[in-house]
Amino acid sequence: MKLKHRNIVPFIGVTARFGPPETISLVSPWIPNGTLTNFLDTYGGNSSLISKLWLLHDVAAGLNYLHSFPLIHGDLTGSNVLINAEGMACLVDFGLSTVIGGLEGGSSIAPSSCRPGAIRWTAPELLGDPEISYLPTPKSDIYSFGSVMLQILSNRFPWYTDRGITAEFRIIAKLIVGETPPRPDDPCISEKHWALISECWRPISSTESRPTAVQL
Repeated sequence: MKLKHRNIVPFIGVTARFGPPETISLVSPWIPNGTLTNFLDTYGGNSSLISKLWLLHDVAAGLNYLHSFPLIHGDLTGSNVLINAEGMACLVDFGLSTVIGGLEGGSSIAPSSCRPGAIRWTAPELLGDPEISYLPTPKSDIYSFGSVMLQILSNRFPWYTDRGITAEFRIIAKLIVGETPPRPDDPCISEKHWALISECWRPISSTESRPTAVQL
């Protein structure tokens, strides 16, 4: 399958020549403006609401394209959205678990396998019993989109009030009991925007009522 979309970073192949032995990495073209997180740190404070909404449009369009196959991103965070030379947001690192799963015979996600920092964007249904593997779904991607939306509009991480070396443990505990990230006091987040973010964060008991990528 070859993916081609303006909001998807082209996938060239895989390599095992970087990092520890047996580590598989995706190979993609160089994207000059780096990650969404770094871009917002540099320019977010001076960005207009319109420019932020365009970034959201880009992320939603890329996610909708993936889901149309259907493919699942599985790790949508501010670090897995890159900003190209034209200032356009492009998704990257999608399907890494699928690639690895194809080589190893399965793919899954569990709290112990989440990248450091990714918990802030992770859907609560993926944080169950560590002895059980939980597969990402389109609806868990939508939850993560809500967290990316909060980050773009407010220039703050989800759960921005939780800091320090124990922050991720506190966040996991809150997610498991159904809490969602607090609303930042930012004029870019209108009632309508917050309503959409909240819909993306619908709880485990009603994940199917989260919006689809088409509706975003």
